[in-house]
Amino acid sequence: MRLRRLPSLARVVLLLVVLSGLSGAIWVYEHRAILGGWLQREMRIPLYLLLFAALSCGLVAIAAYWLVKHTRGRRQLKCFFAEWLAFKTEFELLCLRIDGYFMKTRNETGSTGDLDKLLPFVREYWQRRSRLREHIFKVGESHLASLRSARWEALKTKSTRFREGEYLTPFSFLVDLGNPIAEWNHHHDEIWEALHLADEFVEYLLFRYPALKKINASAKTPNKSIKATGDRSL
Repeated sequence: MRLRRLPSLARVVLLLVVLSGLSGAIWVYEHRAILGGWLQREMRIPLYLLLFAALSCGLVAIAAYWLVKHTRGRRQLKCFFAEWLAFKTEFELLCLRIDGYFMKTRNETGSTGDLDKLLPFVREYWQRRSRLREHIFKVGESHLASLRSARWEALKTKSTRFREGEYLTPFSFLVDLGNPIAEWNHHHDEIWEALHLADEFVEYLLFRYPALKKINASAKTPNKSIKATGDRSL
């Protein structure tokens, strides 16, 4: 109620002090004598309480902004991680299917039936690739490179494909393959090695963000059940 009784100009000044945070508090402190006499004509509140209130509001606003940003970052990282686990499993199967396709085309000429069977899996790769690229963009690739990998740096130096792309992690390289059939044909070794190096980056992420271990464990559970069923059938 006391704040409401202040003239409009005084309320504007207090609002600017609150929004400016520390710099506004310093300005108020330097002009405390003038402001104190001016404000105390309208309400009986010591100047140091006004200064404390301004600082408190500024700190609360900063803390709230940091908390929202931190929570959003963790949520986006979890989304990326879950999508990556699904993408990697499907992409490895796609690579095996492409290998089988090339083996048959070497022995058979003019056959397009196997290519028609392969195209649905390629389209599924494009869909997963698009979602994963969005997640990498939102998280920021620099946050996915938790530690420096000597093997990754060595691979980038010996491969022209990596040097041209300037990839920070294997994730961005593997989602940059627009035509997986042609890319697998020309860069078979780089793709396979990048898939294995991605496991190293995933391990670093699990060390830094233990909350991701739950997603990793849940992703492995179906594989265990399938393996157990297969063993019983054998």
